[in-house]
Amino acid sequence: MIEFADVTFQYPGRGLLFDHFNWQASRGEIWAVLGQSGCGKTSLLYLLAGLMTPQAGEVRVDGQAVTRPRPHTGLVLQDLGLLPWETVAQNAALGQRIRGFYGPDGRHAPAGSVAQADPAAWLERLGLKGLEKAYPQQLSGGQRQRVAIARTLLLQPDTLLMDEPFSALDAATRDDLLALMLELQREQNLTMVVVTHSIEDAIRLGGQVLVMRQPPHREAAVVRYPTPEDAARLRQMLGEGAAG
Repeated sequence: MIEFADVTFQYPGRGLLFDHFNWQASRGEIWAVLGQSGCGKTSLLYLLAGLMTPQAGEVRVDGQAVTRPRPHTGLVLQDLGLLPWETVAQNAALGQRIRGFYGPDGRHAPAGSVAQADPAAWLERLGLKGLEKAYPQQLSGGQRQRVAIARTLLLQPDTLLMDEPFSALDAATRDDLLALMLELQREQNLTMVVVTHSIEDAIRLGGQVLVMRQPPHREAAVVRYPTPEDAARLRQMLGEGAAG
């Protein structure tokens, strides 16, 4: 379970972003975090990932306070973080190489012996077979996104966090990738939290939606399993001019 328990957070010299904020998500659920630019969506994701810590309250996963990145949380950043000097195969295996450096210490990698996933199998599953020796600049936007996803799934996460994964893709590529992610989520029983500014994407994910207006955020505004008929309601919740 994911839990924000009375979380208060602000950046230095700026107003409160979260003010005693509470929100819960159960294991295996899909959540879209929907809001306009600058409302704090990515900050919520970073707090959940353990890249930032609140000034008060706690962020918890499975009852444990998140004070640093946890080995079982996977994060796909908006800029993807692919290394331009490494090939598709090397980028996909980067997380495994880092874990191998630290060993099973329970902090950087799961404690105990954990069988490593096969990079070649994941690259094939994600439609990247034959591109193993290509470099990121030789790939399309959708292919680069798939490399970043492969790198994350190779670490066998139980929680997958994604920051605007579909925003830079054309409609056909976005539809294909979204369908693939939903298929993988079901197979792996992942708890998936996807940050988006698109009402359409939030609905098509088929899960629950955490609607973020302008800060400070105090109460979680949640729409459970919205349908296309709920688009107008979501726009109203976001305020006039919300992107669809």
